[in-house]
Amino acid sequence: MKPSSPKTVLATAVMAVMTAEAAFAQLEEVVVTAERREASVQDTPISIEAISEKSIRERGIQSNLDLINEVAGVQGYGSPQGGSSTAFAIRGIGDGAPQISVDPAAARYIDGVYIGKNQGGSVDVTDLARIEVLRGPQGTLSGRNSISGAINYISKAPADELGLEIRATAGNYEQNNISVRADVPVNDTLRTSMSYFSRERDAFWDNTNPNEDGFNSVDREGGRFAFQWDASDKLTIDAAYSRSEVNDEFDNHAVVTGFNPTAAAIGGYFAAGGDLLNVPINSTSQAATVAGIAQGIQAMITPMELAPGFVAPLYVALGFNNYPVETAQTVLNWASDFAAWSADRQANFDNNPGTGSSDGGGFASVDNELITFKATYDINDDVQIRYIYGKREFNDYTVSDLDGMDNSVASGIQSFLTIATAGGALLAGLPDGQGGVTDGIIPGMDTADHQMATDFVDAIVANGGGGIFSTIAANDYTQESHEVQVVGTTGDYDWSFGAYSWEDYGEFRNIQNATFGLAASQSRGFDVGGDAFSLFAESTWHATPQWDFTVGLRYTEEDKYMTYRWRDFPKYPSFAGGSSTQGLAGYINTLFGLQPSFFQLNGPSFLGLGNGYINDLDDLGIIPETGGVYGDYNRQSFDNISGRLVAKYNISDNMNAYVSYTTGYRAGGFNGGAFDGGGDAFDEETLESFEVGLKSQLMDGKLRLNAALYSYTYDDVQVSTVKSNGGGISTEIDNAAELSSEGLELDFAWLLTDSITLTGNYAYIDRSFDVFPAIPNQNPAIPDQQITPTNGITPESAAYLALNWAIMESGNSSLDFQISGNYQDETISIGSSPSTYTMGTTAPSQALPNPLVDDIPVNYQQAPNQSRTIVNARLTWGQDLGDGRSLSIAAWGRNITEEDYRTFGYNFGADLGIAVHQWGDPATYGVDIVMDF
Repeated sequence: MKPSSPKTVLATAVMAVMTAEAAFAQLEEVVVTAERREASVQDTPISIEAISEKSIRERGIQSNLDLINEVAGVQGYGSPQGGSSTAFAIRGIGDGAPQISVDPAAARYIDGVYIGKNQGGSVDVTDLARIEVLRGPQGTLSGRNSISGAINYISKAPADELGLEIRATAGNYEQNNISVRADVPVNDTLRTSMSYFSRERDAFWDNTNPNEDGFNSVDREGGRFAFQWDASDKLTIDAAYSRSEVNDEFDNHAVVTGFNPTAAAIGGYFAAGGDLLNVPINSTSQAATVAGIAQGIQAMITPMELAPGFVAPLYVALGFNNYPVETAQTVLNWASDFAAWSADRQANFDNNPGTGSSDGGGFASVDNELITFKATYDINDDVQIRYIYGKREFNDYTVSDLDGMDNSVASGIQSFLTIATAGGALLAGLPDGQGGVTDGIIPGMDTADHQMATDFVDAIVANGGGGIFSTIAANDYTQESHEVQVVGTTGDYDWSFGAYSWEDYGEFRNIQNATFGLAASQSRGFDVGGDAFSLFAESTWHATPQWDFTVGLRYTEEDKYMTYRWRDFPKYPSFAGGSSTQGLAGYINTLFGLQPSFFQLNGPSFLGLGNGYINDLDDLGIIPETGGVYGDYNRQSFDNISGRLVAKYNISDNMNAYVSYTTGYRAGGFNGGAFDGGGDAFDEETLESFEVGLKSQLMDGKLRLNAALYSYTYDDVQVSTVKSNGGGISTEIDNAAELSSEGLELDFAWLLTDSITLTGNYAYIDRSFDVFPAIPNQNPAIPDQQITPTNGITPESAAYLALNWAIMESGNSSLDFQISGNYQDETISIGSSPSTYTMGTTAPSQALPNPLVDDIPVNYQQAPNQSRTIVNARLTWGQDLGDGRSLSIAAWGRNITEEDYRTFGYNFGADLGIAVHQWGDPATYGVDIVMDF
């Protein structure tokens, strides 16, 4: 059932505010710095969720990924490759792909320093004083790429007194965390702090392959050194250096949740008038094709009465006396295993199997360094000037097997692609990689086909398996920024102005290995960088005791550039009308280290073609540079003026209402994962936001109730689409013409008694694309297809509710209990899931309207991420030991109701034929011990 309309809910909230009764207890004031100066969250006309150090601990927030289940209106997912990359969506506006050629939509700041990419940007929260989540565009003060909002991480400053804090955690899945912070004041003007953390946890999910590690482990550590120096009565210096490492953490596990139709099946679907924009992913056509291959092979090797008194296998009658029976039997066994596995997956797409599968290990290693420097000079009591410098460097290395399948011979199943390839050689020449056969086999079958099948199967057996898709990738990235802020008060005006400069550069290199249709290694590397400069100013006029008016402007100009470093093996002519000999030769010879007899059979023209696969980035130069793409240099310049207008009315000392008009901006750029002949360039996007808000402190400070109602108009929206690409997946970015959305947010905190506090927030959004790019299509026989996109990762409704109960406070002891629940409606992972079936000269039996159809563009259905409610609980005993010492012991549990839910999925398209999904964390529990000295 749909919730009440936002306007009705807001009106109800206002009535509750106006009729609330007075009481005596009060909530603690929440102070934020969203407008460059400290102010109560109640006096700041922005929709804000502020999480204090105490709340961070009570909620069990350990990294920014945990915010997804703690703040309504904030969604996201961890990168499939694991590591420390998180993509956020605030108010339905998502970051896009976690890669260094794409700017996020939600700005992240660590101590005032903008973190430019979400790749490697996951923040461990050991040393934080608070987290501020600002919803809505923050283009005036936060600047570029804060079109959805901003997340500020504010670290604890070094303390004035000597102190030591030790935290230790032990939990299920062998979780072991430890963190240490020491505050060491050197003298009255110089204070320092040092901290270290280590987090380890075994994999959440075992691997069905006993020879490979599991999935979703944690192994990271880091440290931070900070100092604060009062250089004079007017000048204060804050500086910090932090470093963190992710040490070979295992991939997020992916489970197969869909089978795409084969090319033959999609041809029939099209001919029957099927909706190409809504292609089901529960197709049984792969299983049917495998069954047909098995039936044909079985007929070839089963003895039968071929003539009166003559009993022999069919291959004898056909004259193939040296038919590879042992190879045929191996393929039959593979077909039987595939049939059982695919039937089980079809029956359990909506169930978490509790395990993952891979035929190769997947892990991520990340090194992150951050330097922050801030100089604050008080010109006088009313004017302050600040200089903020930041430099961040990170590099990562990931190895991933993302297809959700164990294709090892000993414990897994061979893929549809492998069986179709081997079976095609045994029966009909090699298939096209889509389930269609390029050649009638019986007329075309010969000894070379049989030898190819034998070499292919022997290579897989010798190697221990035949994986269908894997990646190796590395990033090396640096950013540097400078900012000057002047903040002051003159009479009835609070004002600030300043300048900001930015520069970054990164290199990305990768290897994608796939079976068919790629049948070779390829690389989609690039170099990317840019620079930006902006000027900004904002002023608030306190016109009367009731009215405040704010106006802000920011001018930004920036340059983006990219050089493509793509590499591909050349495409060699097909053998016997079937699959590329380059691909198959490479598959057999290089990947498995065998010299197939096939090449000897077919003479010198086929020698030397076995260089189709590499498995080490150090060997990247072996792959030839892609003609017309490698070295292609592209550059774009952008400029923008963003603004903010706010009128705030102070209804009373404890209640105010505001209305705001804000514009936001995210620069265009280049997408390194795609190339359209001149670089995959995309334009900037802009947003206009109208917001009406109410902030109130009621019942003598016992109840805090805030509400915001907003409306967005979005132009040239940057739409990220995951699509198949030569057997792999890539993200394509296009500019949709327009999107509009409306939403409501409610936040409250209610001190029910002196010892019980109820807090919560709710977010509702209604959004739709007014115009969306047509599905990519180069087939003149098929009209352009207009996709109706989903809302992506954003739920229509989301809510968070928490109860905090101070059960007991006696003498020096205390006992506290917290329980919280986070609910989200069902979501769909991405806006659209397009692919293209390359048909070639199709068989007449497919009955297509045009027998020479080159391709059929489609958009797949997507398995939904189910609605879910995540419940967390914590019980804490505290003891004041005197002399500034304390001890606390807490027992906690997360997802204590063991909710199973999908979190993010993607489709490998027509080439690989499967869709996969990640699943949310299982139930975890443990004990925290904190000692303060």
